[in-house]
Amino acid sequence: MTFPPELQVPRRDELRDLHLQFRKSENPDIDVSEGGEPWIDARVKADTDLQLYAYLRRVAHAAFPWTANTPEDIAEWGEKLGVSAPDPTGATGLVQIVASVGGANIPQGLALTIKGRSNGTRYQATRTGLFTNGQRVTIAAIDTGVETNLPVGTVLVWQNPPSGLGPTATVVDLEGEGLTGGHDGATPEEHKKAYLTKMADPAGGLNDAHFRLECLRAGIAVQQAFSYPAVFGPGTTAVVPLVFPSRYGGSRKPTGPQLTTIGNHLNFRFGADDSIAMLAAVEQPTTIALQVDWSKTAAPWADGSPWPAYGAAATSAIVVKTVTDALTFQVGTANNSYTGITAPAVGQRFAVFDASRATFYEKRIKTVSGTGPWDLTIDTTNSASDETYAPVVGSRLSPWSDSLEDVARAVYATFLTLGPGEMIATPPEGQRRQRREPEAPTYAPSKITQAMIEDGLKSDVVPSVKDRALVEGDGAAPSIPLSVGSAVYLLTLGDLAVFPKS
Repeated sequence: MTFPPELQVPRRDELRDLHLQFRKSENPDIDVSEGGEPWIDARVKADTDLQLYAYLRRVAHAAFPWTANTPEDIAEWGEKLGVSAPDPTGATGLVQIVASVGGANIPQGLALTIKGRSNGTRYQATRTGLFTNGQRVTIAAIDTGVETNLPVGTVLVWQNPPSGLGPTATVVDLEGEGLTGGHDGATPEEHKKAYLTKMADPAGGLNDAHFRLECLRAGIAVQQAFSYPAVFGPGTTAVVPLVFPSRYGGSRKPTGPQLTTIGNHLNFRFGADDSIAMLAAVEQPTTIALQVDWSKTAAPWADGSPWPAYGAAATSAIVVKTVTDALTFQVGTANNSYTGITAPAVGQRFAVFDASRATFYEKRIKTVSGTGPWDLTIDTTNSASDETYAPVVGSRLSPWSDSLEDVARAVYATFLTLGPGEMIATPPEGQRRQRREPEAPTYAPSKITQAMIEDGLKSDVVPSVKDRALVEGDGAAPSIPLSVGSAVYLLTLGDLAVFPKS
């Protein structure tokens, strides 16, 4: 569905000029130059008219769901269209318990709090059972919001633990994260997107759009849901939900418990005989390489001769070869050819990208040895370099600029708009069976395009960027699974490299 554009109103200088043209038409000899009485009078009238036009625009925007732009108008349209703002959610995940010989009977609802916080967020066990020492227990937050997300290693304290249960439990790794899924609730923009999606893709009559809508009501922070009707045959539907990342740079793939919760909710709403199959998207890391020119107000490249220069991924790109730790690693070209390649020098500053955090880390060279590849040690004098992040073998190096983080955030935000790909290479012609719903690229494109990345870096979006060009990543598309329904792939930001454009 295509929505009409927003109402455009005249600017203040346009209104002033209209008044002066009217005065000139009444009296061709009148002096309308700046500073004269007619000019001042026209400016005052323009100020008055501007208030009326602003009110008119406000009323016009409120009149249509696609132009509503205030929280009040968006909430009102959401209520009219039967799409409430997604509620705040609490995190879920696993903790490892301490128990005596023979274990402990943990009742569902047994509460935990964060150790050392008297008024911290609260959690509870999700099921009753006998658990032994070192066993993992699923817990869920009683409270809601992003503050309920906890990293691996956080220590929680049981409230009134039963006999045999140790006083503490520790958050453990679940698919690369700790406790995840806590979300503060929908912003007005997210609420608007939800009801516009319903308008463009109406749910009802137990169609697959109805399944997707119910995913948003499962008590999990679902960002988007996608379906594949008849992918396993008539009467079957595969549903692929994506959740809000629990932190910046985090994954949109739901954890196992989150996927189970959503599936149980759909079965409760529609019955198990509807043959709904829940699938978690398989993340497919993708490399993006850009060339940019910084604006005059932005932090420039740190070195007068930025290193490394851009090199194609398969040939002269400078990548990490081996890693000892965050301060000692080897770098070299992707194809191990060093003819015409500029070597690194002591004192140069470069960046490595951490995909798990969608952020760049600065490294300053302390020593260089070798003629290619090069063994580097990193200078930590006066906090010259990051000392914590050990780069991943194969990741690209970029010259350092304090403006790099602006690019990282913009590119990561673009990846958050992507949806999963198709499950079959050639869906039936002219049919929607076995195709992804909602359809790409009309809603949530699945592929990377040059326009998509470069539009996200326009100067009005990222003021530090004057000009930009995507040099690697254009056309990247999610893989097609080997067998229908065995998997569905989602592009994620796997590596990011940025180089001077001119």
